[in-house]
Amino acid sequence: MGLVGCGKSQEEIRLEKENQAKALEQEKIKKLEKERIETENKIKELVKNDLLDPESAIFKFQSKNDSNIHCGTVNSKNRFGGYVGDTRFIYTGSGYVMDNYQPSDDLFKQTLHLLTFEQTWISKCEGIKPKQKVDLKECANYSEMALVASHSYINNQNLPFNDIKRIVVKVHKHPKHLSEFFDAVRKLNVSSEDQSFPMMYAKVQYAYCLEGNTSSK
Repeated sequence: MGLVGCGKSQEEIRLEKENQAKALEQEKIKKLEKERIETENKIKELVKNDLLDPESAIFKFQSKNDSNIHCGTVNSKNRFGGYVGDTRFIYTGSGYVMDNYQPSDDLFKQTLHLLTFEQTWISKCEGIKPKQKVDLKECANYSEMALVASHSYINNQNLPFNDIKRIVVKVHKHPKHLSEFFDAVRKLNVSSEDQSFPMMYAKVQYAYCLEGNTSSK
């Protein structure tokens, strides 16, 4: 890139500087695009290694808030030759995590999935940026309490509500908001057969908390 020459008019100097800045910006964009393609190809190969039919894989990547996080979905064929549908994944640089969620009455598995996948997906992949002064640990706990309350309510509807609520709140290490969530879920009149509700409810509450709201709705 040549230096701005002497003996040029102010307008010529301005235009030359402007063109140099544009050229540098274009080079930067090309470099970032090259790095993005290389990283996505690396991720594709990693994910393909765990698929039954890697050659059938269809990938979709999406924008995110963190340059160190790569989010996307993959769809591939099962052993019967049919596509299974888009499955989400998160790549963190050291490896990737696949969305293996299945509705279940196992609270431990549900909590683990919420903390290790869903909260990262919401904050890094869905573009929901925490408002200023929002405590991420508090939001993590907030959504976990939403999961615990809704899961406990759905899977124990054969027992008196106040007994379930009292026992769960008493034994839990972090009972803040738990009582509120019990009351809120009860008002929703959720069926005991809807095992997908607790995770959905917890995800909504996490996004709600990131936006600066912590009232159990």
